[in-house]
Amino acid sequence: MQLIKLKQSLTVFIIIIIVLAFSFLLLGSALTGKLFSGATYVFVLTGAFFGALIHGTIYATKRTLGAKEENIKISEKNQDVFYAAGQAINAWQMVKIIFGTIISLVIVGFAVFVGIGNLKGSPLVFDVNSIWLASGFVGYFILVFPFIRIIGKSVSSIVPTYDLLHNGLVINPKIGGKKDLRFKIDFAEIDEMREMNFQEAELYYENLGPNIKLAWEEIKGLYSMGKENKRPKIYIQNQSFGKTILMRGKNFLYLITLSNDTSDLMTAYKNFKASKNA
Repeated sequence: MQLIKLKQSLTVFIIIIIVLAFSFLLLGSALTGKLFSGATYVFVLTGAFFGALIHGTIYATKRTLGAKEENIKISEKNQDVFYAAGQAINAWQMVKIIFGTIISLVIVGFAVFVGIGNLKGSPLVFDVNSIWLASGFVGYFILVFPFIRIIGKSVSSIVPTYDLLHNGLVINPKIGGKKDLRFKIDFAEIDEMREMNFQEAELYYENLGPNIKLAWEEIKGLYSMGKENKRPKIYIQNQSFGKTILMRGKNFLYLITLSNDTSDLMTAYKNFKASKNA
């Protein structure tokens, strides 16, 4: 497992630990009638927040552990001082994650100790506030998925799209509402193309390490694209709605989320490469 993916997995593990600690305390308080006092909506919102916490943890765990190694690796790593600095920073982040894991285990131990103490010292009772808490929890999962679909449809209007050409594609980045802001990429220019999900793209970008050159080229590219309609060298635009495509050539690197179906694009690129290698 790559260092970046291990770091992400440990981060998710810490979140899981904290969620378990919180849920144990909440369950113990509900069963013993020792829930905090407050208005009804406070308990409903607390239940909804707990549901969101569990939902986010499951989503992050699934995406992180399901990330494919071949999608997040760097084919040609930069060997300059910026890449080396990035790896040193990543190593330090790993040290912090390990310490965070230890602290999280201490928190869980404390939560279990307090929870067991509550359960031992108090009889089980019925608390009406527990019903409101459960209602907020269940209500979150009833409402969140239709809400996500609505948000996805509205966000898709501002996510970049592409038009497939005979031997290439045209990207519409949808920046600043400019409809004529497009740039063309020929398949012959592309050395590598990958299809990724959101988490894989995040891991790939993090795998690049803190890179001053890349960040500066990205800023210059966005400026020249907006002002002069010039194709940028670096363009990073990763979103959770849609599929993210990595396109890497000798003089450019694009990591772009596209709202329209990318299967035709991947097929066309593979067919182009196959015809050139035949």
